[in-house]
Amino acid sequence: MATLLNTLFIFLLVRFIWVYWIRPLFVNEEEERRQRQQRQYRQSQAARQRYMTILMALVARIAKADGRVTEAEINFVERLFREYELNEEERSIAKDAFTRAKDDPNAFEDALIQFNVSRYSFEFRFATFQTLVQMARMDGGTISPAKLNLLWRAASVFGLPRVLVEMLLGQSTFYSFHQQNTYGSQQRHQRQSTPRANIPSREEDLALLGLSGNATAAEIKRAYRQKVKELHPDRLQAQGLPASMIKEATNRMSAINAAYDRLTR
Repeated sequence: MATLLNTLFIFLLVRFIWVYWIRPLFVNEEEERRQRQQRQYRQSQAARQRYMTILMALVARIAKADGRVTEAEINFVERLFREYELNEEERSIAKDAFTRAKDDPNAFEDALIQFNVSRYSFEFRFATFQTLVQMARMDGGTISPAKLNLLWRAASVFGLPRVLVEMLLGQSTFYSFHQQNTYGSQQRHQRQSTPRANIPSREEDLALLGLSGNATAAEIKRAYRQKVKELHPDRLQAQGLPASMIKEATNRMSAINAAYDRLTR
């Protein structure tokens, strides 16, 4: 026991001397910190550019699913550029990706493969799917069969629970990262006129956590903790979400907190 304590003491002493006396003589910590911040920034920019290229391919094919891209759909893409706070170079890259994809019948599947390889978190996949749903509704508020097929294909690749997908497709995006559009507001008003109002079912609450209807208490607790990690602002930023959308993550977390509270009563 004494030998172990002596070894531990020597280790801590050596570490203290290295960190506070020797290392500062050879390493400029301020410069090292600056370089680390630059690396993190470049990684974040690269992640955002990669994500925007994938996203543009997906929204382009949904917009073109009915044969043509409408002015409303183009305006939606411009709104995405503003939300993501793209600079001129990033806008140019994103526009090129959109233009190439809208006339490429294989672009949607190719983008889904790239998206899947990137291993985005559930919350990131959920936010992306909501963007695709919004694009699908830009042309008159209703979703055509062709666009609906693409959305279900995306939902399958993203691994989203069917209950959650049906809620997003059939009602307003109640737990949305984005602002509600006119169609969503109308659907929400219709839903509030029913006796259940805004009280989700147990199945819907479980779907928010990415779980099925037979989830155990342990699985619910584990899924909730995972959501807390996935919705952390630093993690969302590292995956490419802009500051304007990261702020909306608090709304999503509030909905998850409420669902977890109902499930664990």
